[in-house]
Amino acid sequence: MSLPALPDPLIDYASVFRTLMPVNALLILGGFIATVSRHRAPEAVLHALVGAALAVTLVTNFAPLADSAQDAVENLVTNVLHARPADVADKYLTALQTAIAAQSAESPTILGTLWRVPMLLFEGVLVAIVLFAALVAAIVFFLAYVLQKLLLEMGYALAPLFLGFLGINAVRSIGVQYLLGLAGIILWPLGWAVASLVTDRLIDYATDQNFMTPSATGLAYALRNLLASLMLAVWVIISTVAAPLAIQRALSHGVQIGNQLIGGSTTLLATRK
Repeated sequence: MSLPALPDPLIDYASVFRTLMPVNALLILGGFIATVSRHRAPEAVLHALVGAALAVTLVTNFAPLADSAQDAVENLVTNVLHARPADVADKYLTALQTAIAAQSAESPTILGTLWRVPMLLFEGVLVAIVLFAALVAAIVFFLAYVLQKLLLEMGYALAPLFLGFLGINAVRSIGVQYLLGLAGIILWPLGWAVASLVTDRLIDYATDQNFMTPSATGLAYALRNLLASLMLAVWVIISTVAAPLAIQRALSHGVQIGNQLIGGSTTLLATRK
């Protein structure tokens, strides 16, 4: 007995888009007719005609516009803001090397030279913590990037149906929410850019070289550096997951992204316990 053939998991989203185009045309035409039949004033007819024309222009150019927007956001975050989670390790190591070079430029003392040995071991522990977190963040970032592409492809495929809702008063809010949802997915990288503001500050704390002073103050700084490194490691991993969801919810619901980012990170930590 032969097994039935499994369905092909690959979906031609462009074909789905083209298949739904007649539905989009019917929705836009129906919305135009309904508006004109209710409001026969010339201004209302002109308004409905302009709205229908804009809807047709949007749906026929939807994929290129969305792709251009996605490329612009990625270029802003990657090349201008340098806020990719995968770049945290490079940022940390660069900041640490700069801080060490500045510390080494000062006149060394015998006690300071002896103190340097345990501090080098301590710095090695900090580097290992941050590098591990950066590796995990890079993996999560790659998975989020793949997920973003898949969600956008599926969003493009169903766009004709939901964009057609924009011309019908009763379901216009559904079309608006759909557009806002897709825009939020496109803006996922901006969430990482916002999270990088906290990351940069934690890197400054984690690479502070004042703990090199062989004194009680130096030990206090070392403890702060250890705490900052642990916070940096946890923040990088959690914010890589929470930041895209925070920016999407901020756009679709109008909430403050900082509250969403910190609240989402706290929720993820709580669910791990």
